[in-house]
Amino acid sequence: MDIHVVGHDYESDFKDLNDLSWWIQKKVIGPIMKKMSNEEKQSFKHDPIAPDGSSFSSTSGNLNVYTGMFPPKWRPRILGGISWFLQGEKIPTGTWTTDISGFFKGEQVVRIPIKSLPTKQEPGVNLGLSTSTVMKIRDLLEIGLPYGEDDNFSIHADTLLSKIESYSDEVQQGLAPEPDLKIKHFIETLRQMAEWAIKHGYTEIAGA
Repeated sequence: MDIHVVGHDYESDFKDLNDLSWWIQKKVIGPIMKKMSNEEKQSFKHDPIAPDGSSFSSTSGNLNVYTGMFPPKWRPRILGGISWFLQGEKIPTGTWTTDISGFFKGEQVVRIPIKSLPTKQEPGVNLGLSTSTVMKIRDLLEIGLPYGEDDNFSIHADTLLSKIESYSDEVQQGLAPEPDLKIKHFIETLRQMAEWAIKHGYTEIAGA
């Protein structure tokens, strides 16, 4: 079961250049490619954007846009869309350069030096749990109907936070059982999720 903050777009939580390239692919390049004819798409043999191998998990380094695969008429729209996206996300870049790919020999590539990902990024918290673990946590926190059924989970963030705080107080006073380390970690993650949701204006935590 994926427990998450309802309404938050987790896809925009890019923590490294791999996440950033994937998001640009989905939000910028993908919609433009849908407008291309099947004939125009025949030259696509690999991903049209990717970070340098050494920058894959980094927050700075080159993004490589393989413009050689795009028909000439589409290249300005692709690069313009990427520029618009990076400016909107306040991601600083160095000077863009045109080069010939060493990995994809002879293929034209535009290299975009990413100086850093914005430190204001505060990725949303989510948590993958088995249904049995969710049931156990619900019992410990005394979360019953109408907050969840056996095959789903839904609760207001402030209610979840209140339940967790009450349970923690009872554990400290010896009035509730001490959870094992795994369950304790999951409950703490749920606390962080609820606090994140409240801070960012979301109201519901859910899973199914």
